[in-house]
Amino acid sequence: MGQQINPEAAFQYALGLHDHYLHTQDSTALTQFFKYADFFASRQTTEGLWTYDFDWFGSKAPWASALAQARGASVMLRAGMQSQNSAFYDLAKKSLIRFLQPTSAGGFSHLFKPENCFYYEEYPQTPSGVINGFMAALISLWELQYWLKESWLPNLWQQGLHSLEKMLPYYSTGWWSLYDLDYYRGLPNINSPRYHFLEINYLKVLSLLSDSTILTREYEKRVKQYRRFWWRWKAFGLKLVRKILYK
Repeated sequence: MGQQINPEAAFQYALGLHDHYLHTQDSTALTQFFKYADFFASRQTTEGLWTYDFDWFGSKAPWASALAQARGASVMLRAGMQSQNSAFYDLAKKSLIRFLQPTSAGGFSHLFKPENCFYYEEYPQTPSGVINGFMAALISLWELQYWLKESWLPNLWQQGLHSLEKMLPYYSTGWWSLYDLDYYRGLPNINSPRYHFLEINYLKVLSLLSDSTILTREYEKRVKQYRRFWWRWKAFGLKLVRKILYK
């Protein structure tokens, strides 16, 4: 099979290059950023997807992810803003079309049955509600709807935001957060301390973007949890046991 490209990881690196350029005005970083943007512009499928061409657990190649699509849209948005080339904006919008479609039809919108609301699924072939991927996708949706002024984009953002507010209580043990709602194994999928901290930062950003008191409350709760030294070690141990048992 050989080496394969992980679109989401590559998009993260490209966004890091862009941030580095903004902070330092290092033209080399901007040149590298456009190499990534141009490469993925040429690799987008006619359906607007950036596919994973390798299997990943239950996801069989070629498959696509709401998280990777959203990160890619953020890269294309920045490429358009830096170059004033509207073609990048078109690619950004195209990459989000499948957010309007259910996972059963090849899209990324999936029903969260306990609250009868829809969220955006990181692994649409095997939905388990990975919450950090959903939150990261929402941050991209916010910036796309803010900058591109398309009438359908604010609806994606608002639907996702309201779903996140309803879903978050299901991702708490009371003392720690959950990575997803994998019901098929007996041991809950506790977040590692690193991913718990990642969620803290995502919630901080989303609460600022939305002025949501619910997200602010969930952010503050997770911060208090993270400060408990023993709880961090407990989470680390439970995560390790789960990985040994199931992966």
